[in-house]
Amino acid sequence: MILSGRVLAADGRTPAADIVVYAHHTNALGLYADGSDETEWSRRHGRLRGWVRTDSEGHYRFETIKPAPYPSRALPAHVHLFIGEPGRRPYYIDDVVFDGEFGVDRDYRARQELRGGSGIVTLRRDPVSGWIAQRDIRLEVHPASR
Repeated sequence: MILSGRVLAADGRTPAADIVVYAHHTNALGLYADGSDETEWSRRHGRLRGWVRTDSEGHYRFETIKPAPYPSRALPAHVHLFIGEPGRRPYYIDDVVFDGEFGVDRDYRARQELRGGSGIVTLRRDPVSGWIAQRDIRLEVHPASR
């Protein structure tokens, strides 16, 4: 699966360069598996994790696999995203979930917090690349510095 998009400033128009986007998700069995003991991130998030830095136009891209829901079916399949802005503490935004799949229903839509915009994406199938998902991100509004 290719997960890509554009990170924009809080105004929703200005590209945000040099933003770190960190992603982690379950494997095809719905497990955070095969992490190592080298870091807490690896132990908790498993092997399917990584980060990218946006380019001058705010673009980011991950090449990964499509996650599965947890075995308990407590949540739909999802990709967790965290944002790292220069000079700010990292923060999470709404997970990427897949429109039309298990658990992404009217109730899920009503519960969205819309952190970073909606995380509900439409998957499309590319014969060469496989699944394609686009998730644009709007950065948080930060109080003016004093």
